[in-house]
Formats: sequence, C-alpha cells, structure tokens
Amino acid sequence: MLRVAGGAAPASLLLVGRPVHATTLSCLSTSAWGSMMVNPSASVTTRAIANGTKIQAWSLDQWCRNLEQVGIGRPWDKLCGSLDSKKFGSNFDGWKRTVLVSHFDVPRPSGLHTKDVLLFDLLNKINNCAGLDDFPRHMVVACLNQRLLQGKGVDIDPTRCVPLLDVNQMASGSYTLPSGKYWGRAEILDYVKNNNVSRPI
Repeated sequence: MLRVAGGAAPASLLLVGRPVHATTLSCLSTSAWGSMMVNPSASVTTRAIANGTKIQAWSLDQWCRNLEQVGIGRPWDKLCGSLDSKKFGSNFDGWKRTVLVSHFDVPRPSGLHTKDVLLFDLLNKINNCAGLDDFPRHMVVACLNQRLLQGKGVDIDPTRCVPLLDVNQMASGSYTLPSGKYWGRAEILDYVKNNNVSRPI
C-alpha cells in the first residue's frame, strides 16, 4: 500500500493503473451460481465470480445504443450486417425502425406477448413496449448474445458458461437447475444480469 506523509494513500491514488474495462467478463455456471446463493457472503461472491468462465457479451445498454464492446464490435452491426439493406436499411438508424424480434431465432420471453415488435422498441421500453418490465429485454439480449457469439473462441463464447438451450429455457420464466432447484423470473434475471450474460451496463 502506498504511504503519503505517514498515512494511507487516498483511494484515487490506489486506483491508478487499474483497467477501466476488462476485455473479458466472468460468468458462473447456473450450478455454481445456485450453490453460491446458498452462502451469498460478499467475499464468497466476489471470489467465485472472479474465478468464473471468461466470456464476452454485449450489455443491454450496448444493445440499446449499438455501442462497441472491445474485441467483438457493435451488436447491431453483427446482428443486421447480412440483412437485405433495401428492406431493412444499412445502418443502425435504419435497423432500429425496421427490425422485429421475430426476424431472429430467439424464443419469445415471458412477459412479451408477441415477437412482432421492433427490437429497438423492446430494448428501450418505448412505444408498444413501454409497459414491459426488464425480464423480456434482458432475455432477448441474453439469447442474441448467445447466438451471435457461440463458437467464437475461448474467452468470448458465452455458451461455454451457460448453454444456449438453458438460456432458451430461462426465457420462458421458469428454469430448473441440475440440482432440481427451481428458478422463477426474479432468480433468472438476477443470474443473467450478474453473470454478464445480459448485464445492464
């Protein structure tokens, strides 16, 4: 620890040199997360997540604004880059006005009555999606992240942590862990947000 005039260094000095954004994120398997929730002390949680599977994934905020994630680019560019530009547009401004959730192979998450809504509206909770809670938004992001990044290599592929079929089941709002323990929407949302499968920011 740095010493300044006989005292401990101010926090601002201790933070110098630490990276602001890591290039990979940590994710615990559903089994490990479930076990950890039995003993959720801060030290156990911090240690477990630090030792989790390394993955990459876009956050909900990155999906809402098409922001770049170092190492994997912009989510909408990856999702829509191969779509017919005459029908859907050729950039984020065009895609957000034309691309529906139903254009992609993702399950309809609990709380979303139809996949025939604009993906942009769902992610940003606007227009026909204004009254939705966060569950459908985060589950669509989790499913899209899984599909777009599956098989992209070690330290990227989020399906190394939680398989695609498990995320599809979670989207229903009901998930059964290998131990037999049941998760509802609240536990599922807590898992995907805290394990970087669909983090808020």
